[in-house]
Amino acid sequence: MSPRVRDFFDQMTNASDASVIVAHVSPPRTTGTDAEPVDERYLDDAVHELHSCGSSAMHCVRTGDPVHEIISLGRQLDVDLIVMYPRPPSCRDRRLHGSVTEGVLEAPTGLSSL
Repeated sequence: MSPRVRDFFDQMTNASDASVIVAHVSPPRTTGTDAEPVDERYLDDAVHELHSCGSSAMHCVRTGDPVHEIISLGRQLDVDLIVMYPRPPSCRDRRLHGSVTEGVLEAPTGLSSL
């Protein structure tokens, strides 16, 4: 986790007594096959780093449509804010799934996104 991201979460959680959920959503690979397994060590590392800064944090992994899963997780956990860390999509991913960030921002969720 970059120092800039860590500092942001540190300020957010200290200012509001917030908890951080580090989520990873894998889109289904193709019909009839399982999603590629996720190496959760990087999620564990991010949670450990947030804990070392005094932040309350946990992680979760979901499989499905990323936009739907992010919004569903936000509603399920009654979050006030979704912070998305974009990754550069492959051209194939973008054509098949569109931009996850744009999908979440454009959805009528009632949730704030950053």
